[in-house]
Amino acid sequence: MPERWMSKKTKEYLEVEKRAVEERVRQLGGESSGHQRASLHDDAASENALNLARAKILQIGELKGVNIISPREDNSSVDIGNTVTVDYGDGDTETYTLLGSDDAKWGVVSGAISTNSPLGRAIRGKSQGDTTRFETPDGRKIDVKIDKIDKGEF
Repeated sequence: MPERWMSKKTKEYLEVEKRAVEERVRQLGGESSGHQRASLHDDAASENALNLARAKILQIGELKGVNIISPREDNSSVDIGNTVTVDYGDGDTETYTLLGSDDAKWGVVSGAISTNSPLGRAIRGKSQGDTTRFETPDGRKIDVKIDKIDKGEF
């Protein structure tokens, strides 16, 4: 199983969310006797809600052994845990925090992008003033300049 990295904030959010969904499964009868499960299957809405709850538990996944990302103070080059301001070349700048896939997926940390995203891969290891190119999922090639590298704010 690949290593899983995320901020403490995202991990805590997912732990609370997972407990709440597990409780919902219990309330819906997902851990009940055979007779109760049989009657549940007669109620399509309840069965659908139960299936959605179970799918969310699988989506959250196992949280034991998760590696916690700390804010990175070194700003000599971009790496996981840095907050980075990039210039798209038209005066438009955006600030992102380079974190793990879960941080980007669940949106707990504002402005988080994954190290596995096209932009995340392109800027990782770059220094202030460097320009790099990345390709969007729709095939566009975009150049960005690293304007500023800061300690992560999360």
